[in-house]
Amino acid sequence: MTTCAPRPEQRSRIPAQRKRPPLRRRRHARSERGSTSALELMALTPVCALAVAFITWAGNTGQAQLAVTLAAQEAATAAAVCCGSPRPHDAAYDQNTARQLTAEAVIAARPSLERLCTGGPRPVGPHGQWIAYTTEPADELRIAVVTAHIVCTTDGAATPVRGLFGTRTVHGHGTHITTAPTTKGTP
Repeated sequence: MTTCAPRPEQRSRIPAQRKRPPLRRRRHARSERGSTSALELMALTPVCALAVAFITWAGNTGQAQLAVTLAAQEAATAAAVCCGSPRPHDAAYDQNTARQLTAEAVIAARPSLERLCTGGPRPVGPHGQWIAYTTEPADELRIAVVTAHIVCTTDGAATPVRGLFGTRTVHGHGTHITTAPTTKGTP
């Protein structure tokens, strides 16, 4: 019996097929794999920064809306309870002026409005009044309705680039209803 020995040309081919590629090629291939991720990250960074700026703008706009609404509610409540019952035939005591000044003081005491509102909060009522005061006579009680309306223009003050997303006007409304006993001299 004879054994088959591989031919000399076959011996040289078999190890050549099993050889690994040179080490240089492997290192080069690894660095190329990482460069794709770096390029994607570089392209994605401005998009992420813009998304963060938009979220900040939206949050500040929402905060301005809440601050203006709360200030209007507080101003209406303060103006309703500040002056008590009317004093008939007392020309020196002007309740409407006292209510306006009280509402203005309450609104001015909110520092967040100055920060969030471009140019500060503004009154909307007729003749630049912060509140509107109306009364309705009833049988035994006088019903008074005090309404405050405030306007604020905001631009998302904390955004890195002012004016990037534009401005938004927010309105705050607050109403307080109170009753007082009627007297013979008061309608």
